[in-house]
Amino acid sequence: MPRPGPTTIVTRYECNPVHLAAISPDGNHLATAVKTGCSGSRVVVRKLCCQSSGDPVIATIPIPTLTGSSSSGLSALAWSPDSRLLLASHNECGSIVVLSPIDHPDWRCTIEQGSAGLAASLWSPD
Repeated sequence: MPRPGPTTIVTRYECNPVHLAAISPDGNHLATAVKTGCSGSRVVVRKLCCQSSGDPVIATIPIPTLTGSSSSGLSALAWSPDSRLLLASHNECGSIVVLSPIDHPDWRCTIEQGSAGLAASLWSPD
């Protein structure tokens, strides 16, 4: 569990600043979104409770920008209540990508609303 107060996390992606961050409800993982220019965004998931000197990054997942989007950044990151799934939404494109970064980093489900876009995306508490 993260301790109160400022925390510094050094990343390998200094040239691309983090623009979104979300701590899992169980407090064990931090997801960050990094813009990668024209190609979209990258979601990086780190284990927070690591005491070893090893790399705390457990998943790095590219999220491509959909055709017709004028922005390459994600709008929101949100963990499911059980801390197993992560949604990354792009409101302008009307798309949500659901990820399983801890159990199955290669799995993803894309939900597309279409050109109407999204106002918000969130998990149901149950």
